Parts: sequence; structure tokens; C-alpha cells
Amino acid sequence: MRASNSIRLWSPGHKTNVGAKACFSTLLILLTVFGFTSGLPTKLGGTVALNNPDTTGCATTFALPYSPQGTSQPECPPTTDNQTSTQPRTVGADQPPNLSLPKTVISGIDNLTTDGGVVENSPDNLTLYNNRLAVRLLGNPVPHDMIIGIDKAPLNSSALWQVQVNQGDSWIPMSATSNSFHVLGTNSTGSSVVRTMTLENGQISGVLSIAYKALSTGPLKWNLEFTPNSTAQYRFVYHWNDSDITPDSQPISSTLTVSHGAANYTLSWDDVPPSMNTTLALNPGEALLITNIGTLVAGATARLDPQLLDSGPSQATAHTPQRKAVYDSKGGYYYVFYYDGMQLRYASSNNGVFWAWSYMPNGWPSWNDMYSSPPSVYNSGPTIIVATGMNSNPTFNCQSAPCLGIGQAYLYYAVGISTTGTIAWESNNGQIVQIATAISRPCYNTTSSCSESLALRNVSVAFAANGNPAFSYNFYASGPATPGYGVCNTSWSTESDIGVTYVGRGPWFVNCENDATPLWSEILPADAQASVRVVYEYHNGQLFQLQTRTIGGTYSTISSLNPAADTTLERCCGSHNQNFGTSRTLTLTAHAPNTSYEDDILVRFAPNLPTGAMVTGANLTFTVASARNPPGTGVDNVSIAEASSAWNEYTATYDYQPGILWSSYSKTPNVNFGSYTGGTDTEAGCHECCQGNGEGCLEFSGGPELLG
Repeated sequence: MRASNSIRLWSPGHKTNVGAKACFSTLLILLTVFGFTSGLPTKLGGTVALNNPDTTGCATTFALPYSPQGTSQPECPPTTDNQTSTQPRTVGADQPPNLSLPKTVISGIDNLTTDGGVVENSPDNLTLYNNRLAVRLLGNPVPHDMIIGIDKAPLNSSALWQVQVNQGDSWIPMSATSNSFHVLGTNSTGSSVVRTMTLENGQISGVLSIAYKALSTGPLKWNLEFTPNSTAQYRFVYHWNDSDITPDSQPISSTLTVSHGAANYTLSWDDVPPSMNTTLALNPGEALLITNIGTLVAGATARLDPQLLDSGPSQATAHTPQRKAVYDSKGGYYYVFYYDGMQLRYASSNNGVFWAWSYMPNGWPSWNDMYSSPPSVYNSGPTIIVATGMNSNPTFNCQSAPCLGIGQAYLYYAVGISTTGTIAWESNNGQIVQIATAISRPCYNTTSSCSESLALRNVSVAFAANGNPAFSYNFYASGPATPGYGVCNTSWSTESDIGVTYVGRGPWFVNCENDATPLWSEILPADAQASVRVVYEYHNGQLFQLQTRTIGGTYSTISSLNPAADTTLERCCGSHNQNFGTSRTLTLTAHAPNTSYEDDILVRFAPNLPTGAMVTGANLTFTVASARNPPGTGVDNVSIAEASSAWNEYTATYDYQPGILWSSYSKTPNVNFGSYTGGTDTEAGCHECCQGNGEGCLEFSGGPELLG
């Protein structure tokens, strides 16, 4: 139908559609207005209470533009957290979160653990210490203090606070009639002990209380309190006896410093009030720090608080090149081993910031000194090994002269498994702390007593590729010893040697020196075939060199070897420069008294040993010639050593022979040459000669040399 002819009919809901559009438009306008006004800083009246599902019996108040009717409830308490709420409490924005950017945190285990403590040996013998100094507090019968040196031995230094009373213009010391200690304990600030003494002089008496505090920051602080029973003039006196104090010792700015080796001990009284007149008197071997109290009424208390500082080196993890920190990559924990001033501890952390500490297991040796006691640490995954040495100064008392004693030096170690910040120490035959090596050294003196010093110093430890531990160390010995009793060189009374212990065997010495100089070494895995490499110091005059040797980890037996070259070196009858390389026999002769006759033997072997092999034992076998009757006479020592340089069988003579490597020196005493018969075999032990060459005793550069 055409448009002009269309008919418009009634449609149900037509007006309703028009009204719906109008209502919808009005609603949008109202929502816009309400949203705009709610953001204005205008206080609108009315509240509405809605139930808070997290709180019982309270309602949360919301700001709304109208006041609905309803039952009121108590308001919920305000929250104390900074978390963003899913339900608004007020109109506006939440507090912005604390956005911290990453930053570097410097961590120190000395600040995060409790260093120091109190060792109670007896009620009258305590040791107060931190990681800088230690003082032994002794009570009855003669109360006094002793400064402990860095080697944990008491120094020639003792001291005590005293009180003196003025009587007739003379200062009289008050004597202690009783002494007691009270241990206050240890916390993050330090360790504290209180000494209480009753002092008397005639009818005058009083109580002196000395509070010692070894601060974790280093100093030893005193707090003195004295309460007399009589009114008189008194003064505090610190009486310091030390052989290094001289009248020329000059105090500087209220301090007095006394040196003991690497450590300096400083007495400081700069915090004593000027009103308490303080003076220092110096005499040979003693210092008197005098502080006047003045007239003190009976029952009143005088107080003083000076301090003692050690400015020597802290030994927590310092001074040595040894490894003291390891990381268990599997468990994610760091372990640091450190000295707390009296004993060894270890601390663990999984982030390097927060640390938890523990003591070493029972049986771990006590601290001796800065050379033998610092630990060496190594790990392979979660398996951790810790090793340390020791020193000793034994004295042997014999019933009659001469006196012979045997001293020993030990190398200790312990193995454990890292377990979430703790170490589960492994036990072997009920013992956690094991001995890796023990070296014996005789002490011989013509008197009825003998004293010597022994030490295993500067220990280094590592695991080889097969999991076996390897150790290197500095063996030191000094003391009277008849020739033949030295260790690396039997004729030395003082020696400093680099030794190696591996796969339960040793020691093998890779360097021997005739002095007391401490020598350092480091041992590391060398390859996947279980070889280890030792890098060590070699002392050449005033110079130090670094040398290295490799030691293999396999073990095999060689039944016998024929010599590749041999010759006799003769000093007799004008034959000093004569060569005997073509001779079919070898002659060994010791010179008789008042003569210079001597025959020595050079023998070279050429074994087919793997590279890096170390021979643990050998015997040289000789067949006695029957050309002479008897073949030999007399009794003497037979010594064997490795030649220190190459030699030629057909050019070597007595005057032109190689030297010997003293670390390989071995001696068989009192050999009876007259007991041998022609055609029989005789053996000479060459066990020590296997110590001389770290790459195989029999793989000599020159060969063994027999000395008559």
C-alpha cells in the first residue's frame, strides 16, 4: 500500500515505550550527579550500618547522602594493618603501599651472633673473653687478674683493682679477706662477671665490687663500687704488673699502651671525671693508675668506670689464607667458621643477612694460637670437612740422665652433612673428631729432663674427585735432639716442613727447612682421576717462592725393579775423582775414627709409574759379594736419601756427586756388616725416601744415594 494511503492503527504499549526512555534518561542523569557529589569534600549527613562478616556485634559505618532507618550497632574497631580493604571505610583513596627498592645489605656475623662468654674452671678461676681479648679472674687465696695472650697462654702480666686508705699521711693498701664471683651471663652486648671482695686494714673495712664486662665491640669495661664502714680518705689504685712496662712508657691522652707481640693492650681512663684527680705512676715492671675518691662517709658508695682495650688483630676469620666459608648450593646455606675469642664456632645463613651459630662438636681441640688453630674448610655439595692443627710444648722428666722422650703433633678433622642450616656431624667408631695424621719426634737431652716444641700449623684440606680427604700442613719441631732424631732431616734440632697426608697415608714432605719460619700451603683437587695438587712456600734465603707438586690418588704394588744405573763414590787413596761406573760390584764403607775413608753408592731405578704416583714404601735389596772373606766388618748406620739432581753413571765421582734431598732422608741404625755372608741378600729400608718426591719416590731425578 502506498504511504499516502496508509492507515495508522493503535499499538499496545506505545506510550509505555516513550515513558521507559524518559525514565532511563533520568536515571543516568541522577547517577552522574550522585557520583559527582560523592567525590566532593562536603560532609553529608546520615550513616548506614552494614554487617561486617569478620567482626561479631559491630557494624561498619559508610558515608551516604541520606539517612536510612534501622537499628544501630556499635562500630567496629579500626584496623591496624596497612592492607587495602575490599570494602571502603571512608570516601577517598587508600594509603599507598610501602614500595622499597632493592638495596645492598652488609652482613657481619660478629654483629649478628653472641661472641664471647665466661669459662668457669672452678669457683675461683674464671676466664672472661670476647673476640678481641681474654682475662683470667682468679680468686682466693690471692685475688688478681691475668691477661691471656692471643695464643691462649697467660702473658707475664697481672693486675688488680685495689683500695687504699689514708692513715697518718700515708696510703695503706686494704687487703682482701674474702672473694666471690657472680656470673651475670652473656648477651648481644657482651659477657659480664661481678667480683665482690671484703677489704680490711685494721679497724677499717669495706666492700669492693668490680663488675667486669667484655663488650662485644672489643673493650673490657670495669665498673667499681666501694662502700666503707668508716669515714676516711680513700683512693682507687689499678696495680698493673708487666715486664714490658718501663719508666719511659709514655701515656698519651689518658691512655697507657703495652705491647705483647702482635697485640697492644691499652688502659684508658679518659671517661673518669676530672673531679676525681687521676695520676699514673710508672716503675720498672709496673704501672699504678691512682684515682682519688676523697673523703668517703661510712656507708656511702664511690664509683669508677675505666676500661682496657686490645688493639691487636682480631682473629675471628682474619690473618690466614685458609678457606673459612663454604656454600651448600643444594641446600642453599652459607657456613662461616670463626673464632669467638676462646673457641671455634660456625654460623649458617640462607640469605647472608640473618645468621644462626653453633659450637663445634665435642672433642674439637681447644684454641692454641694463630698458626695451628685456625680451621681450613672445604665442601663438596652438602658434605663439609673442617680441619685444624695443634701445638704442644712437652717436658719429659727422667729418673736419670740422659733423658729421652717422644712428643707428638696431631692433625684433626671432622666431616658433616649440611642439613637446613645445621651440620650433622658424622661419627666413625663413636668419634666425630678424627686424627688425620700424627707425627712423632724424639726429645733427647744429656740432663734428666728434656723439653721441645711441636706444632702442625697452617692446615689446608680438600676433597679429591673420589671423595677422599687430602691435607697439607706445616710441621714444626724445635728442641734438643741427638743426630738421627729429627723428622724431615734427622740431624736438625729445629725444622719447618711442608707435609702432605692423602688416602690415609703420609706424611710425605715436599719441602724441609732448617728454621722456625711458618710456611703456608694449599691443597686442591687436581683432576677427575683423584689427583691432588699442593701449592706451597719455599724459603730461599730472604726470598719466598711458590712451588707445586701433584699427588695421584690410585694405589698399586710393584714387586721388584732392576737398577738402571749404579756406581760407587770413593774417598780413599787418591780416588776422590775416580769413577767406578764400569765396576761389577758396589762398595759401602764408613770412615773409621780419625780417618777420611768413605765409600758411598748411587743407584738409579726407572719404574714405569703413572704420572703423579707417590710411592708409600720401598726396600733396597743388595746381594752381598763373595769376593771378600768376610764380605764386611764393623757396625755403623746406613742412610738412604734421594739425589737432589741428575747424575751420570760413568762420570760421577766422590768430588762430583749430586746432593741429597733431606726430606727423603732415611737411616737404618747399627747395621752389623760382619754378620753378612757372601751370596746372601740384605735389605735397606727406604720408606722415608718416599717422602721426598711428591710425584713418586722411585721416579727420581737422580736416584737413591747410600751413605756409609
